[in-house]
Amino acid sequence: MTNLKKNHQNSGWILTETIVALAVILLLVTALLTSLREFGRFNHYQLVRYRCVNAAQAQLDSIAATGSALTSDQIQKLWPDIDITINKSPGSGCWQGFTLVTAHAHSTAIGRNIQIELSKYLKE
Repeated sequence: MTNLKKNHQNSGWILTETIVALAVILLLVTALLTSLREFGRFNHYQLVRYRCVNAAQAQLDSIAATGSALTSDQIQKLWPDIDITINKSPGSGCWQGFTLVTAHAHSTAIGRNIQIELSKYLKE
């Protein structure tokens, strides 16, 4: 009779341990899913930023190689959702005789504005 009573007391302890273990596992899974979601959001932001840099650099390379910028149709085909503007100004000081070309790329990702500015001096 004492063995049955002892086993019954142990089963309550095992149930408590099982509930605590499940709660800890649930907490770990929740933390893992939250971190994966945040890593995904950050990676998306980095991807859009990288695309802005590529678009601005392509504009500068196009101007350097052909003398003209990419058309808006080409930009929208290659980099949708990215706006690019070009500014040209004459060089000053030791850069006289050159033209400073600046490409500004703008986009948004995860509610944040991304603005990239790249510049290059080109021979006139």
